[in-house]
Amino acid sequence: MNIELYARCAHCDQLKPFGVYLNKDEGFICEQCEEWYCADCEMEMFGLGEDVICRYCREGAEQFESEVNYFKGKR
Repeated sequence: MNIELYARCAHCDQLKPFGVYLNKDEGFICEQCEEWYCADCEMEMFGLGEDVICRYCREGAEQFESEVNYFKGKR
């Protein structure tokens, strides 16, 4: 009996084949929000050689950091 698993990509919202053992060919799970992104969206979301954190989490962290720096400068 062969069972195929599918997961919905958090970026493109399409169902994609998802193996029992997650590997680079299937996609990535963001280490921060734990959303799954298919391999097609991986380059757009993560870039090469970066931490496995999606663009949304990375942009949120950069926004937070810039706001903290702004208020530190106001003192």
